[in-house]
Amino acid sequence: MAETKTVDSAPRDLHTVAQFAERFPAFTQAALRALILNAAERKNSRGEVIGGNGLAEAGAIIRVGRKVLVSEGRFFLWIAAQQAGAGRSDRDRTKAPASKTRANEMRPAA
Repeated sequence: MAETKTVDSAPRDLHTVAQFAERFPAFTQAALRALILNAAERKNSRGEVIGGNGLAEAGAIIRVGRKVLVSEGRFFLWIAAQQAGAGRSDRDRTKAPASKTRANEMRPAA
C-alpha cells in the first residue's frame, strides 16, 4: 500500500504578488517580481553560476502551475535574516577598497 503524507496545517499566509504588494506597500509588485526572479541560482551568458538571493531556499516562494504565491511569514523571516547579515552576497564581500580605485592607479608617482 502506498504511503500518503498529510499536511498538519496548511499555511494561511499565502498571497499572490499583487495581493502581497497591496497588503505591504513597501514592496511594489515590480520589486517582488525582481526578488522572485533572482531567488534561485542561475547561469550568466558565460555559463558561470550566479547565486540566488536565498528567497527560494527560505520557502517564501510557492509555485502552483503558473501562479506564484508568497508566504508572508517566511518572507519576513528571510528579511530578518538579510538584516542579520546571513544573506550577504558574494558581490558585497568582494568589493575593492576605496583606496584601490582606477583613478589612483593612473596618477603619476610623486
